[in-house]
Amino acid sequence: MSIARAVYAFAGHGTVLSSVARDGAPHLLTSRSVRSRELRTAFTAKRAYTFGRCAAIMSSTSPRARDAKRARKDEVAVDARSNTTETAGTTTSPSAPVTNSLLASLHAERMKRRGIDVAPASEADAVRHRDMARAITTAPSGAAASPNTLAKIRAKRLNAEVDARAAYEPVSVSTSGGDIRMLTYNIWFADVAMSARLEALGRVITECDPHVLCLQEVTPQTASVLRAQPWFDEYIMGPAPHLQDYFSMMMFKRDVKSELVKREKYVFRNSQMGRYLDVTSYMRDPRSGAHLAVGTSHLESYINSTRTSANERRVQIQECFSVMSKHPNAVFMGDTNWDDKDGDVPMPVDWRDAWLEKRPGEPGFTYDAKSNDMLRGYLQKRLDRAFVKLRDFDVCSIEMVGKQPIPGVTYHKTVSNRGKSQNIELPVLPSDHFGLLVTLRAKMSRAKVASGDDNVESIDLT
Repeated sequence: MSIARAVYAFAGHGTVLSSVARDGAPHLLTSRSVRSRELRTAFTAKRAYTFGRCAAIMSSTSPRARDAKRARKDEVAVDARSNTTETAGTTTSPSAPVTNSLLASLHAERMKRRGIDVAPASEADAVRHRDMARAITTAPSGAAASPNTLAKIRAKRLNAEVDARAAYEPVSVSTSGGDIRMLTYNIWFADVAMSARLEALGRVITECDPHVLCLQEVTPQTASVLRAQPWFDEYIMGPAPHLQDYFSMMMFKRDVKSELVKREKYVFRNSQMGRYLDVTSYMRDPRSGAHLAVGTSHLESYINSTRTSANERRVQIQECFSVMSKHPNAVFMGDTNWDDKDGDVPMPVDWRDAWLEKRPGEPGFTYDAKSNDMLRGYLQKRLDRAFVKLRDFDVCSIEMVGKQPIPGVTYHKTVSNRGKSQNIELPVLPSDHFGLLVTLRAKMSRAKVASGDDNVESIDLT
Protein backbone atom coordinates (compact mmCIF):
# COMPACT_ATOMS: atom_id res chain seq x y z
CA MET A 1 0.00 0.00 0.00
CA SER A 2 1.37 3.46 -0.90
CA ILE A 3 1.44 6.56 1.32
CA ALA A 4 -1.24 8.18 -0.85
CA ARG A 5 -3.60 5.24 -0.29
CA ALA A 6 -2.96 5.40 3.47
CA VAL A 7 -3.85 9.11 3.59
CA TYR A 8 -6.94 8.43 1.50
CA ALA A 9 -8.00 5.73 3.95
CA PHE A 10 -7.60 8.19 6.83
CA ALA A 11 -9.72 10.76 4.97
CA GLY A 12 -12.38 8.13 4.41
CA HIS A 13 -12.66 7.47 8.13
CA GLY A 14 -13.15 11.19 8.71
CA THR A 15 -15.98 11.36 6.17
CA VAL A 16 -17.82 8.52 7.84
CA LEU A 17 -17.58 10.16 11.25
CA SER A 18 -18.79 13.48 9.85
CA SER A 19 -21.89 11.85 8.35
CA VAL A 20 -22.66 10.17 11.65
CA ALA A 21 -22.38 13.51 13.37
CA ARG A 22 -24.75 15.17 10.88
CA ASP A 23 -27.36 12.40 11.12
CA GLY A 24 -27.38 11.67 14.82
CA ALA A 25 -25.68 14.52 16.77
CA PRO A 26 -26.78 18.17 16.69
CA HIS A 27 -23.58 19.43 18.34
CA LEU A 28 -19.91 19.55 17.31
CA LEU A 29 -17.40 17.01 18.65
CA THR A 30 -16.73 18.71 21.98
CA SER A 31 -16.61 17.58 25.60
CA ARG A 32 -19.84 19.47 26.44
CA SER A 33 -22.12 16.65 25.27
CA VAL A 34 -22.34 12.97 26.20
CA ARG A 35 -23.11 12.13 22.60
CA SER A 36 -20.07 14.12 21.59
CA ARG A 37 -17.87 12.18 24.00
CA GLU A 38 -19.05 8.88 22.51
CA LEU A 39 -18.38 10.06 18.99
CA ARG A 40 -15.03 11.52 20.00
CA THR A 41 -13.99 8.19 21.56
CA ALA A 42 -14.89 6.34 18.36
CA PHE A 43 -13.12 8.94 16.27
CA THR A 44 -9.96 8.75 18.42
CA ALA A 45 -9.80 4.94 18.17
CA LYS A 46 -10.21 5.00 14.40
CA ARG A 47 -7.68 7.81 14.07
CA ALA A 48 -5.11 5.91 16.19
CA TYR A 49 -5.58 2.79 14.06
CA THR A 50 -5.27 4.78 10.83
CA PHE A 51 -2.19 6.68 12.00
CA GLY A 52 -0.63 3.39 13.09
CA ARG A 53 -1.22 1.92 9.63
CA CYS A 54 0.20 5.04 8.00
CA ALA A 55 3.31 4.90 10.20
CA ALA A 56 3.84 1.23 9.39
CA ILE A 57 3.44 1.84 5.67
CA MET A 58 5.71 4.91 5.70
CA SER A 59 8.38 3.07 7.70
CA SER A 60 8.26 0.11 5.31
CA THR A 61 8.75 2.42 2.33
CA SER A 62 11.57 4.46 3.87
CA PRO A 63 15.06 4.14 2.34
CA ARG A 64 16.37 2.47 5.50
CA ALA A 65 13.59 -0.15 5.45
CA ARG A 66 14.12 -0.78 1.75
CA ASP A 67 17.85 -1.31 2.33
CA ALA A 68 17.18 -3.75 5.18
CA LYS A 69 14.67 -5.67 3.07
CA ARG A 70 17.14 -5.83 0.16
CA ALA A 71 19.88 -7.07 2.52
CA ARG A 72 17.58 -9.85 3.78
CA LYS A 73 16.85 -10.89 0.18
CA ASP A 74 20.58 -10.93 -0.60
CA GLU A 75 21.24 -13.17 2.43
CA VAL A 76 18.55 -15.60 1.28
CA ALA A 77 20.00 -15.62 -2.23
CA VAL A 78 23.51 -16.30 -0.92
CA ASP A 79 22.20 -19.16 1.22
CA ALA A 80 20.37 -20.60 -1.75
CA ARG A 81 23.49 -20.43 -3.93
CA SER A 82 25.62 -22.04 -1.24
CA ASN A 83 23.27 -25.02 -1.07
CA THR A 84 23.37 -27.72 -3.70
CA THR A 85 21.32 -27.22 -6.86
CA GLU A 86 18.71 -29.97 -6.91
CA THR A 87 16.56 -31.00 -9.86
CA ALA A 88 14.51 -33.87 -11.20
CA GLY A 89 12.26 -34.36 -8.22
CA THR A 90 11.00 -33.04 -4.92
CA THR A 91 13.76 -33.03 -2.33
CA THR A 92 14.42 -31.86 1.19
CA SER A 93 17.11 -29.51 2.41
CA PRO A 94 20.58 -31.12 2.19
CA SER A 95 21.20 -30.35 5.84
CA ALA A 96 18.03 -32.05 7.07
CA PRO A 97 18.04 -35.74 7.93
CA VAL A 98 15.92 -37.81 5.57
CA THR A 99 14.05 -40.66 7.20
CA ASN A 100 13.72 -43.60 4.87
CA SER A 101 12.21 -46.72 6.40
CA LEU A 102 13.06 -48.75 3.29
CA LEU A 103 16.77 -48.02 3.75
CA ALA A 104 16.60 -49.04 7.40
CA SER A 105 14.79 -52.29 6.63
CA LEU A 106 17.18 -53.04 3.76
CA HIS A 107 20.12 -52.50 6.12
CA ALA A 108 18.62 -54.86 8.70
CA GLU A 109 17.84 -57.51 6.09
CA ARG A 110 21.37 -57.43 4.67
CA MET A 111 22.88 -57.75 8.12
CA LYS A 112 20.62 -60.67 8.95
CA ARG A 113 21.46 -62.39 5.67
CA ARG A 114 25.18 -62.08 6.47
CA GLY A 115 24.79 -63.40 10.00
CA ILE A 116 25.84 -60.16 11.68
CA ASP A 117 24.18 -58.92 14.86
CA VAL A 118 24.08 -55.14 14.97
CA ALA A 119 23.20 -53.48 18.26
CA PRO A 120 20.73 -50.62 17.70
CA ALA A 121 22.18 -47.18 18.43
CA SER A 122 20.49 -44.98 21.00
CA GLU A 123 18.45 -42.02 19.77
CA ALA A 124 20.82 -39.59 21.50
CA ASP A 125 23.82 -41.10 19.67
CA ALA A 126 21.96 -41.01 16.36
CA VAL A 127 21.10 -37.32 16.80
CA ARG A 128 24.67 -36.49 17.83
CA HIS A 129 26.16 -38.24 14.79
CA ARG A 130 23.65 -36.62 12.44
CA ASP A 131 24.54 -33.18 13.80
CA MET A 132 28.26 -33.88 13.35
CA ALA A 133 27.74 -35.15 9.81
CA ARG A 134 25.59 -32.14 8.96
CA ALA A 135 28.32 -29.80 10.17
CA ILE A 136 30.91 -31.68 8.09
CA THR A 137 28.96 -32.04 4.86
CA THR A 138 27.46 -28.53 4.80
CA ALA A 139 30.47 -26.54 6.04
CA PRO A 140 31.52 -23.71 3.68
CA SER A 141 34.46 -24.82 1.58
CA GLY A 142 36.32 -23.84 -1.51
CA ALA A 143 38.34 -20.89 -0.29
CA ALA A 144 42.06 -21.02 -0.89
CA ALA A 145 43.93 -22.44 2.05
CA SER A 146 46.53 -20.27 3.76
CA PRO A 147 50.24 -21.25 3.55
CA ASN A 148 50.21 -22.17 7.24
CA THR A 149 47.18 -24.42 6.74
CA LEU A 150 48.78 -26.11 3.73
CA ALA A 151 51.98 -26.67 5.70
CA LYS A 152 50.01 -28.30 8.51
CA ILE A 153 48.16 -30.49 6.01
CA ARG A 154 51.42 -31.62 4.41
CA ALA A 155 52.93 -32.39 7.82
CA LYS A 156 49.88 -34.37 8.94
CA ARG A 157 49.86 -36.28 5.68
CA LEU A 158 53.58 -37.05 5.85
CA ASN A 159 53.13 -38.45 9.36
CA ALA A 160 50.13 -40.48 8.21
CA GLU A 161 52.09 -41.93 5.29
CA VAL A 162 54.96 -42.90 7.59
CA ASP A 163 52.53 -44.59 9.98
CA ALA A 164 50.81 -46.33 7.08
CA ARG A 165 54.07 -47.72 5.72
CA ALA A 166 55.05 -48.97 9.15
CA ALA A 167 51.73 -50.62 10.03
CA TYR A 168 50.20 -51.66 6.75
CA GLU A 169 51.36 -53.04 3.43
CA PRO A 170 51.07 -50.17 0.93
CA VAL A 171 48.63 -50.30 -1.96
CA SER A 172 50.30 -51.01 -5.27
CA VAL A 173 49.22 -48.01 -7.35
CA SER A 174 51.19 -46.49 -10.20
CA THR A 175 50.90 -42.69 -10.32
CA SER A 176 52.35 -39.91 -12.40
CA GLY A 177 52.59 -36.20 -11.70
CA GLY A 178 50.50 -35.26 -14.74
CA ASP A 179 47.63 -37.71 -14.13
CA ILE A 180 44.13 -37.17 -12.79
CA ARG A 181 43.11 -39.95 -10.40
CA MET A 182 39.52 -40.73 -9.39
CA LEU A 183 38.53 -43.26 -6.75
CA THR A 184 35.06 -44.70 -6.17
CA TYR A 185 34.55 -46.83 -3.08
CA ASN A 186 31.52 -48.39 -1.37
CA ILE A 187 32.79 -48.34 2.22
CA TRP A 188 30.04 -50.59 3.71
CA PHE A 189 27.75 -49.14 6.35
CA ALA A 190 27.88 -52.19 8.67
CA ASP A 191 29.27 -51.74 12.17
CA VAL A 192 31.85 -54.50 11.69
CA ALA A 193 35.31 -53.57 13.01
CA MET A 194 34.35 -50.05 11.95
CA SER A 195 37.27 -48.23 13.58
CA ALA A 196 39.90 -50.52 12.03
CA ARG A 197 38.17 -50.51 8.64
CA LEU A 198 37.96 -46.71 8.46
CA GLU A 199 41.59 -46.40 9.49
CA ALA A 200 42.55 -48.82 6.71
CA LEU A 201 40.32 -46.92 4.28
CA GLY A 202 42.20 -43.74 5.14
CA ARG A 203 45.47 -45.47 4.31
CA VAL A 204 44.09 -46.62 0.95
CA ILE A 205 42.97 -43.07 0.16
CA THR A 206 46.35 -41.67 1.20
CA GLU A 207 48.20 -44.16 -1.02
CA CYS A 208 45.94 -43.66 -4.04
CA ASP A 209 45.94 -39.86 -3.56
CA PRO A 210 42.85 -39.32 -5.79
CA HIS A 211 41.95 -35.91 -7.13
CA VAL A 212 38.27 -36.89 -6.99
CA LEU A 213 36.88 -39.19 -4.28
CA CYS A 214 33.42 -40.78 -4.49
CA LEU A 215 32.18 -42.73 -1.47
CA GLN A 216 28.97 -44.74 -1.06
CA GLU A 217 27.24 -46.11 2.04
CA VAL A 218 28.60 -43.30 4.19
CA THR A 219 26.75 -42.98 7.50
CA PRO A 220 26.70 -39.95 9.82
CA GLN A 221 29.02 -41.89 12.16
CA THR A 222 31.58 -42.73 9.47
CA ALA A 223 31.48 -39.17 8.12
CA SER A 224 32.54 -37.83 11.52
CA VAL A 225 35.38 -40.38 11.77
CA LEU A 226 36.65 -39.64 8.25
CA ARG A 227 36.64 -35.91 9.00
CA ALA A 228 39.23 -36.46 11.74
CA GLN A 229 41.70 -38.20 9.39
CA PRO A 230 44.62 -36.15 8.05
CA TRP A 231 43.84 -36.54 4.34
CA PHE A 232 40.38 -34.97 4.70
CA ASP A 233 41.64 -31.37 4.86
CA GLU A 234 43.07 -31.62 1.36
CA TYR A 235 39.59 -31.96 -0.14
CA ILE A 236 36.61 -29.76 -0.84
CA MET A 237 33.13 -31.14 -0.31
CA GLY A 238 31.08 -31.71 -3.45
CA PRO A 239 27.27 -31.51 -3.47
CA ALA A 240 25.94 -31.66 0.09
CA PRO A 241 24.51 -35.15 0.66
CA HIS A 242 21.16 -36.05 2.17
CA LEU A 243 21.77 -37.31 5.70
CA GLN A 244 19.85 -40.57 5.37
CA ASP A 245 20.68 -43.82 7.14
CA TYR A 246 23.49 -43.99 4.58
CA PHE A 247 24.33 -41.77 1.63
CA SER A 248 26.83 -40.99 -1.13
CA MET A 249 29.49 -38.32 -0.84
CA MET A 250 31.82 -36.69 -3.38
CA MET A 251 34.97 -34.70 -2.65
CA PHE A 252 37.63 -33.16 -4.85
CA LYS A 253 41.09 -31.69 -4.34
CA ARG A 254 41.90 -28.01 -4.35
CA ASP A 255 44.39 -28.75 -7.15
CA VAL A 256 41.57 -29.29 -9.65
CA LYS A 257 39.26 -26.53 -8.42
CA SER A 258 38.54 -23.71 -10.85
CA GLU A 259 36.60 -20.47 -10.56
CA LEU A 260 33.81 -22.09 -12.62
CA VAL A 261 33.42 -25.26 -10.54
CA LYS A 262 29.77 -26.23 -10.15
CA ARG A 263 28.13 -28.73 -7.79
CA GLU A 264 24.72 -30.18 -8.58
CA LYS A 265 22.43 -32.90 -7.31
CA TYR A 266 19.85 -34.73 -9.44
CA VAL A 267 17.33 -36.78 -7.48
CA PHE A 268 15.91 -39.85 -9.23
CA ARG A 269 12.12 -39.60 -9.44
CA ASN A 270 11.66 -43.37 -9.47
CA SER A 271 13.84 -44.08 -6.41
CA GLN A 272 12.22 -45.42 -3.25
CA MET A 273 15.58 -45.34 -1.44
CA GLY A 274 16.36 -41.65 -1.80
CA ARG A 275 19.04 -42.27 -4.48
CA TYR A 276 20.48 -39.39 -6.51
CA LEU A 277 23.27 -38.34 -8.86
CA ASP A 278 26.02 -36.00 -7.61
CA VAL A 279 27.83 -33.97 -10.29
CA THR A 280 30.86 -31.74 -9.88
CA SER A 281 31.67 -30.04 -13.18
CA TYR A 282 34.25 -27.62 -14.56
CA MET A 283 37.12 -29.01 -12.54
CA ARG A 284 40.36 -28.03 -14.27
CA ASP A 285 43.30 -30.29 -15.02
CA PRO A 286 46.36 -28.36 -13.80
CA ARG A 287 48.53 -29.80 -16.57
CA SER A 288 46.46 -29.12 -19.68
CA GLY A 289 43.83 -26.69 -18.41
CA ALA A 290 41.05 -28.91 -19.77
CA HIS A 291 37.79 -29.03 -17.85
CA LEU A 292 36.32 -32.24 -16.47
CA ALA A 293 32.93 -33.25 -15.02
CA VAL A 294 32.57 -36.21 -12.66
CA GLY A 295 29.28 -37.77 -11.56
CA THR A 296 28.71 -40.43 -8.94
CA SER A 297 25.73 -42.35 -7.63
CA HIS A 298 24.60 -45.39 -5.70
CA LEU A 299 21.87 -46.78 -7.93
CA GLU A 300 18.82 -48.61 -6.59
CA SER A 301 19.75 -51.71 -4.60
CA TYR A 302 18.64 -55.30 -5.02
CA ILE A 303 16.10 -56.10 -2.29
CA ASN A 304 15.05 -59.71 -2.88
CA SER A 305 14.27 -62.14 -5.69
CA THR A 306 10.89 -60.54 -6.31
CA ARG A 307 12.13 -56.95 -6.04
CA THR A 308 15.40 -56.77 -7.96
CA SER A 309 15.06 -53.02 -8.81
CA ALA A 310 16.42 -53.79 -12.31
CA ASN A 311 13.94 -51.48 -14.07
CA GLU A 312 14.69 -48.66 -11.64
CA ARG A 313 18.44 -49.01 -12.21
CA ARG A 314 18.03 -48.95 -15.98
CA VAL A 315 16.05 -45.69 -15.86
CA GLN A 316 18.47 -44.16 -13.35
CA ILE A 317 21.63 -44.94 -15.32
CA GLN A 318 20.02 -43.52 -18.45
CA GLU A 319 19.32 -40.32 -16.51
CA CYS A 320 22.96 -40.22 -15.42
CA PHE A 321 24.24 -40.49 -18.99
CA SER A 322 21.71 -37.88 -20.14
CA VAL A 323 22.85 -35.38 -17.49
CA MET A 324 26.57 -35.98 -18.02
CA SER A 325 26.55 -36.06 -21.83
CA LYS A 326 26.49 -32.27 -22.15
CA HIS A 327 30.13 -32.15 -21.00
CA PRO A 328 32.93 -32.87 -23.53
CA ASN A 329 34.97 -34.61 -20.80
CA ALA A 330 32.81 -36.59 -18.40
CA VAL A 331 33.20 -39.55 -16.03
CA PHE A 332 30.34 -41.36 -14.33
CA MET A 333 31.46 -43.75 -11.61
CA GLY A 334 30.04 -45.36 -8.49
CA ASP A 335 28.16 -48.35 -7.14
CA THR A 336 25.76 -49.05 -10.00
CA ASN A 337 24.45 -52.31 -8.46
CA TRP A 338 24.34 -53.51 -12.08
CA ASP A 339 23.78 -57.24 -12.42
CA ASP A 340 24.58 -59.27 -15.52
CA LYS A 341 20.94 -60.34 -15.40
CA ASP A 342 20.00 -56.69 -15.96
CA GLY A 343 21.32 -56.98 -19.52
CA ASP A 344 23.73 -54.65 -21.28
CA VAL A 345 24.21 -51.18 -19.85
CA PRO A 346 22.32 -48.70 -22.10
CA MET A 347 25.39 -46.59 -22.89
CA PRO A 348 25.13 -43.80 -25.50
CA VAL A 349 27.45 -44.21 -28.49
CA ASP A 350 30.15 -41.82 -27.28
CA TRP A 351 30.46 -43.45 -23.83
CA ARG A 352 32.79 -46.34 -22.92
CA ASP A 353 33.15 -48.73 -20.01
CA ALA A 354 36.66 -48.02 -18.69
CA TRP A 355 37.17 -51.55 -17.31
CA LEU A 356 36.17 -53.28 -20.55
CA GLU A 357 38.40 -50.91 -22.51
CA LYS A 358 41.56 -51.27 -20.41
CA ARG A 359 41.13 -54.82 -19.04
CA PRO A 360 39.20 -56.85 -21.61
CA GLY A 361 38.73 -60.46 -20.60
CA GLU A 362 39.12 -59.76 -16.86
CA PRO A 363 35.94 -60.18 -14.78
CA GLY A 364 36.39 -57.05 -12.63
CA PHE A 365 34.28 -58.28 -9.70
CA THR A 366 34.31 -55.49 -7.13
CA TYR A 367 32.03 -57.57 -4.89
CA ASP A 368 33.71 -60.97 -4.81
CA ALA A 369 32.85 -63.48 -2.09
CA LYS A 370 35.64 -65.75 -3.33
CA SER A 371 38.46 -63.18 -3.36
CA ASN A 372 37.35 -61.05 -0.41
CA ASP A 373 38.27 -63.10 2.67
CA MET A 374 35.81 -61.10 4.79
CA LEU A 375 32.89 -62.62 2.87
CA ARG A 376 31.58 -66.15 2.51
CA GLY A 377 29.68 -67.68 -0.38
CA TYR A 378 29.92 -67.63 -4.14
CA LEU A 379 28.48 -64.25 -5.12
CA GLN A 380 30.65 -62.38 -7.65
CA LYS A 381 29.39 -59.12 -9.17
CA ARG A 382 30.89 -56.16 -11.04
CA LEU A 383 28.77 -53.72 -9.08
CA ASP A 384 31.16 -50.75 -9.14
CA ARG A 385 31.85 -49.33 -12.60
CA ALA A 386 33.35 -46.32 -14.33
CA PHE A 387 32.09 -44.94 -17.64
CA VAL A 388 33.92 -42.25 -19.61
CA LYS A 389 33.18 -39.78 -22.40
CA LEU A 390 36.46 -38.03 -23.13
CA ARG A 391 37.67 -35.51 -25.68
CA ASP A 392 40.86 -34.18 -24.11
CA PHE A 393 41.88 -37.15 -21.93
CA ASP A 394 42.77 -40.82 -22.30
CA VAL A 395 42.12 -43.55 -19.76
CA CYS A 396 45.61 -44.38 -18.55
CA SER A 397 44.68 -47.23 -16.17
CA ILE A 398 41.93 -48.72 -14.03
CA GLU A 399 42.51 -51.01 -11.06
CA MET A 400 40.90 -52.36 -7.91
CA VAL A 401 42.23 -51.30 -4.51
CA GLY A 402 41.59 -52.28 -0.90
CA LYS A 403 42.06 -56.01 -1.53
CA GLN A 404 44.35 -56.76 1.42
CA PRO A 405 43.17 -57.93 4.88
CA ILE A 406 43.95 -55.65 7.81
CA PRO A 407 46.71 -57.29 9.90
CA GLY A 408 45.58 -58.60 13.27
CA VAL A 409 41.89 -57.68 12.85
CA THR A 410 39.12 -60.30 12.67
CA TYR A 411 35.40 -60.54 13.31
CA HIS A 412 32.93 -63.34 14.04
CA LYS A 413 30.12 -64.33 11.73
CA THR A 414 27.32 -66.85 12.11
CA VAL A 415 26.98 -69.18 9.11
CA SER A 416 24.88 -72.23 8.37
CA ASN A 417 26.86 -75.45 7.92
CA ARG A 418 24.75 -78.48 6.92
CA GLY A 419 21.72 -77.10 8.69
CA LYS A 420 23.61 -76.14 11.86
CA SER A 421 24.58 -72.63 12.90
CA GLN A 422 28.31 -72.14 13.28
CA ASN A 423 30.23 -69.12 14.54
CA ILE A 424 33.42 -68.57 12.54
CA GLU A 425 36.24 -66.04 12.67
CA LEU A 426 37.06 -64.13 9.48
CA PRO A 427 39.66 -61.53 8.51
CA VAL A 428 38.62 -57.92 7.94
CA LEU A 429 39.19 -55.77 4.83
CA PRO A 430 38.43 -52.05 4.46
CA SER A 431 35.04 -52.92 2.94
CA ASP A 432 32.92 -55.71 1.48
CA HIS A 433 33.53 -54.01 -1.91
CA PHE A 434 36.87 -53.32 -3.56
CA GLY A 435 37.55 -49.72 -4.57
CA LEU A 436 37.93 -48.75 -8.21
CA LEU A 437 40.73 -46.33 -9.13
CA VAL A 438 40.64 -44.69 -12.57
CA THR A 439 43.59 -42.67 -13.87
CA LEU A 440 43.24 -40.18 -16.72
CA ARG A 441 46.03 -38.51 -18.64
CA ALA A 442 45.55 -35.32 -20.65
CA LYS A 443 46.29 -35.54 -24.35
CA MET A 444 49.14 -33.49 -25.82
CA SER A 445 48.17 -29.86 -26.25
CA ARG A 446 47.39 -28.53 -29.71
CA ALA A 447 50.31 -26.12 -29.50
CA LYS A 448 52.75 -29.02 -29.03
CA VAL A 449 51.18 -31.03 -31.83
CA ALA A 450 51.50 -28.11 -34.25
CA SER A 451 55.08 -27.19 -33.34
CA GLY A 452 56.53 -30.55 -32.35
CA ASP A 453 58.23 -28.77 -29.47
CA ASP A 454 57.90 -30.43 -26.09
CA ASN A 455 58.88 -27.18 -24.36
CA VAL A 456 55.80 -25.28 -25.60
CA GLU A 457 53.51 -24.43 -22.70
CA SER A 458 50.18 -26.28 -22.80
CA ILE A 459 47.01 -24.27 -23.44
CA ASP A 460 43.41 -24.46 -22.26
CA LEU A 461 41.68 -27.01 -24.45
CA THR A 462 38.12 -26.05 -23.49
